[in-house]
Amino acid sequence: MLQLSPHVELTVSGADDVKRRTGAKTMKAIRVVSRIVTGLYILSFVCLVLIAGAFRVRAAEKPPRAQMFDNITVIGSPLVLSTPAEVDAAEAHLDIRFPTGYRDYVTKFGEGVLGGSYIRIYPPHRILGGSNNLLQWRQRISAYWFWDLGRDVLTKEEALQSVIIGDTLGGDELIVHPSNPERVLVLPRNRDEIYVAGDGLPEAMEWLCGSGALTEAFDERNFEPFDTRRAAE
Repeated sequence: MLQLSPHVELTVSGADDVKRRTGAKTMKAIRVVSRIVTGLYILSFVCLVLIAGAFRVRAAEKPPRAQMFDNITVIGSPLVLSTPAEVDAAEAHLDIRFPTGYRDYVTKFGEGVLGGSYIRIYPPHRILGGSNNLLQWRQRISAYWFWDLGRDVLTKEEALQSVIIGDTLGGDELIVHPSNPERVLVLPRNRDEIYVAGDGLPEAMEWLCGSGALTEAFDERNFEPFDTRRAAE
């Protein structure tokens, strides 16, 4: 039977101890590295979440006017634009301030139809003297008033003080009252209630396109220019 000398046994035992200590140190190092990597991964994930949240906040804070008008695609030409001076003159003549976004819309896009064939915002010349101008509109709703269920929103007397700023091809009409011209109201053609479409023109237009209250909601934001003055010739 082969017997190892005590010196050899000690040497082997020492080698085993070294291996165990080395292995323990290696495992400890691996665990430390693993924790560091995990920490970095978590930190990266948190940073991505914060960045995404910041973008969402910025998008949410973006004015409705920018959101709505940025999504409009002009189809066709030429644009039939109003001038800022025409808007100023109409406001002075009517003694009213048009809702936020109206000036931008009629000077940037002008007269036309938005949403394929849905929303028509009246330029100043049409409000004052074109087809379905303010005088004609007030005479018509005075003779034919169908919205008594909406009296909590707007009475007939208040409607006769209001200004029409647009309509839909379905016959729904957009109006504002001088006491709160920022709030855009809708007199629907086929209903006897009155809707609050929103504060400012962009919000009201987005409501008309996307709420589904008066027509099926749609994403199209194409704008096609036309000139009612040429059509009347």
